[in-house]
Amino acid sequence: MTDPSEPPTRDEDLERWLEAEGPPPEDLAAFRASEALLQRASPLNRASCPSPAELIAAPEELGVTLSAARQRHLAACPLCADDLADYEVYQQIEASPLAQVAAALQGKLVLALDAAQAVLRLLESSLPSAEGLTLAPVRGGEGAAPTLVQRGTFGQGSLELEWAAARGTVDLRIQVDGQAPRPYRVDLHAGGEEPGGLLESRSCDESGQVHLAGLTPGSYWLRVQGPHDRSPALELALELGSVGD
Repeated sequence: MTDPSEPPTRDEDLERWLEAEGPPPEDLAAFRASEALLQRASPLNRASCPSPAELIAAPEELGVTLSAARQRHLAACPLCADDLADYEVYQQIEASPLAQVAAALQGKLVLALDAAQAVLRLLESSLPSAEGLTLAPVRGGEGAAPTLVQRGTFGQGSLELEWAAARGTVDLRIQVDGQAPRPYRVDLHAGGEEPGGLLESRSCDESGQVHLAGLTPGSYWLRVQGPHDRSPALELALELGSVGD
């Protein structure tokens, strides 16, 4: 004889057991609702749903017939309606400005310092020419100048590198403005084929500036990284020489 305390195995007996020995009616109703939701969400039961591409396509891309069919489906399918609502929300969230420029500003910069005349020369710049992402000289150019400035887009604002000759060394000031990501961090590494040991690490101050003073001739890697970025938004191989080397 079957032990009434043990759940039966046949479906019809299971139904009777749930009613007699199972959870309270309200818990059972919640279970039924969850079960129905899981069934509707299964891949087999969504076989008739539009593909993701069809779900988000513009009406003119689908044509009148398919567009009307999609609307009827959305009215009857809460899962597709939820998917479309999620997609529309995601469309309103702008991608992280740092993610847009991460690893895009890469290149090599070669400067020569004339300590006697306290001027700098820009000898080489291989920063990329992608529109809106290039750091290009705006003062000094190829000639000699006490200060060389390079500026480029950084997030929704701009980033400026200012190189200044100072008593046989070079000072670097980095400034961001507008809606550039803050707080950002600047790491200075020893140079080489790959970044070497960390020489200095600074976070920007409240005004969005970082100042690295007293760079002597040599090879460096400069990295600028924002608060939510996984990789540097600016990675620059710097060769700092001196006139007469």
